[in-house]
Amino acid sequence: MIDENKNSRLYFVLETKGSTDLHGLHGTEGNKIRSGKEHFAALGTNVRFDVANNFDAFVEKVEKHGRQGLNSVQHGKALELLSDKTFEISIPTDNDGFCLLQCPTCGEFFKLRPADIEDEGVLEIRCPACGLVGDSYLTKDVIELGMTIAKNYENDLINDFLKDMEKSFKGSVVSFKAGKKTKPEPELPIRAGIEALAIAHFPCCNKEAKIKPLLKITGCYCPFCGVIEDELE
Repeated sequence: MIDENKNSRLYFVLETKGSTDLHGLHGTEGNKIRSGKEHFAALGTNVRFDVANNFDAFVEKVEKHGRQGLNSVQHGKALELLSDKTFEISIPTDNDGFCLLQCPTCGEFFKLRPADIEDEGVLEIRCPACGLVGDSYLTKDVIELGMTIAKNYENDLINDFLKDMEKSFKGSVVSFKAGKKTKPEPELPIRAGIEALAIAHFPCCNKEAKIKPLLKITGCYCPFCGVIEDELE
């Protein structure tokens, strides 16, 4: 590898042989190949030692191993960058300042105010319908949007990497084409809420939530402390 005017150029050193079959070569010629393999193996580097008996075969081997290395590098690079990347998604609130949540256990929708969710006095959030504590109350819309944003970001990384690879191969023996750019998937907006949720006041914690009107009649669990409330205002 030689740097010329801030551009890296790769040069190959070739020694032609009449055959790639060691048994078909003279003793000294075969020993040269054996010595070469052992030499680079002893170095412990990523330098690949291979045998070809003509230039076309050499180019074919370079293209083959170059494609394999490219697939590994681009995937690893994308994962490496994604592992350090944080995406922020804003969850909208309705006109009363409540954001939509969904229980991962029973699938019930309900709404809480962000300030109440982040209140240090609230140790855990419970579903008002089943009373269980969930690991996450993100709705399907939020999860799908997050996955789409991450996928589009990864595709942008891969597209940029392939373009850089195409530029680096210009003027060299090996040609590389980046191909068509992957189109981004639409990032659909998050729903602010669903219909038929009514404000309920929980006197045990002096906080409010939006739940189905039927739960106000039949009774439900306080989302903030888990106490069962038989009748709610």
